[in-house]
Amino acid sequence: MIDKKKSHYWVKKFFFAFRGIFSTLKEEKSMIFHIVSSIIVIIIGAALKITNWTNWAVLMIVITIVIAMEFINTAIENLVDMISFKYNFNARKVKDIAAAATLVVAVGALASTLFIFVPRIIDIAQHGYNAPAAIAAININPPTNTIVASPSTTPPATTSPTTYSQWVCYGK
Repeated sequence: MIDKKKSHYWVKKFFFAFRGIFSTLKEEKSMIFHIVSSIIVIIIGAALKITNWTNWAVLMIVITIVIAMEFINTAIENLVDMISFKYNFNARKVKDIAAAATLVVAVGALASTLFIFVPRIIDIAQHGYNAPAAIAAININPPTNTIVASPSTTPPATTSPTTYSQWVCYGK
């Protein structure tokens, strides 16, 4: 039998959480900026044909962390405003530190996004838009020490086992 009191408790918790989301969206322009930026990142990732699920997981994690950090920053700012009725140097310091934490997380998210997008943009620039996400395997030819790019990620059938270990695959 389902305990009505416990289920009502969870409904109230979700109600409070969604109320916090909507009040933050209504009051904080920076939250709107982060959400719009997140949507743009997702659209660019799809347009660049990012197919690696690990890359998508990293993007979703950093987006979630930035948005969560903005919620925490907003909560800290509101709490400081509630406690401090007039200008207080320490109150300003607390708000600045919370904003700095959000900025650090956002810059880290930007760097992570660039680590994912820039190699794909370079692939597209070099090989065209329909280039696969993993362009090639690299074969280092021992006798001449030259690097030859191969269009596949598997070595040719004529490759001996000693040179097979010298194939480096990347991208997937």
